[in-house]
Amino acid sequence: MSGSATLKCRISDMGMATKCVVHSETPAGQDFGKALMKLRSKMSFVLPAPTHSTPRQSTQSP
Repeated sequence: MSGSATLKCRISDMGMATKCVVHSETPAGQDFGKALMKLRSKMSFVLPAPTHSTPRQSTQSP
């Protein structure tokens, strides 16, 4: 049997999937989401490099 599942997770600063919930699963009721939840501890993500932008400053004239 084949199927798929999608999780929605928060990605920690260390690139780990946390606070995951099963978003979708096909076919429904076949526990693909449950199986993917068990694998999430083995997943890691590379976070994009932070961007350093200069905040805009506002000035006021008297």
